Amino acid sequence: MVRRMKTLLALAASMLLATPVLAEEAGFAERFAARNPLTLAVLASEFPSDLTLLEVRLRAIETLGQGDLIAGAAAFNAVGEIRKKYAPRIRFAPPEALASLLQATASFHEAVFAGEGPAACGLFAQNGTGTLFQLSLSDKYAAEIDRQSALFLETVVAAIEKPEAYGPTGEQDFATLLAVMGRAGVPASYGVAIASGRPENDELCPALATMFKAAAAFDAPQGLRVRADLAQNLSGY
Repeated sequence: MVRRMKTLLALAASMLLATPVLAEEAGFAERFAARNPLTLAVLASEFPSDLTLLEVRLRAIETLGQGDLIAGAAAFNAVGEIRKKYAPRIRFAPPEALASLLQATASFHEAVFAGEGPAACGLFAQNGTGTLFQLSLSDKYAAEIDRQSALFLETVVAAIEKPEAYGPTGEQDFATLLAVMGRAGVPASYGVAIASGRPENDELCPALATMFKAAAAFDAPQGLRVRADLAQNLSGY
């Protein structure tokens, strides 16, 4: 996974170097490419047919002339459709690949919580990255958005290349993880926040970040099943 990401970083760098500095009159598709080099590098390397369709979508979005905020949200949704298509495969990724994705997602939540506070992060935690576009925060977190999409797709690749089966995830698996978190000193209120899923709960965002990190570190069969289940549901981040 580390070697592959280094290769993709090099590919992304070469794509940017091959792209002239974008002037203000550059098209939306070019500006999107400049802001999402890691995601596009993974698509170019591993999912070329999806990249071709995405490029068509980007040009169509561009012709609407709706401004970068609305166009950016539409483009993110187009990438999200690709991720959702492959989401069922991701639960078969190797444990270390799933752990890397969950750790990155936890860091993403922590960054939004630190930058925007519990209210905005609660909405982000419940509804996904589209919230950042709705709150006009997508520019601020452009690097995190690109990194998260690229890593999600990379985890799909790992699942295709080295599939592993963990079995279905049950309620007892989540209960076991929460018990492990409790023994580690995590407040019981975090479990309440996770169970309710209410964005107005100020603890929802840090609670989910904590759960992602705990699942990434819990290597028992119950933890691996939860890890796979959580990863499959991250296509919107």
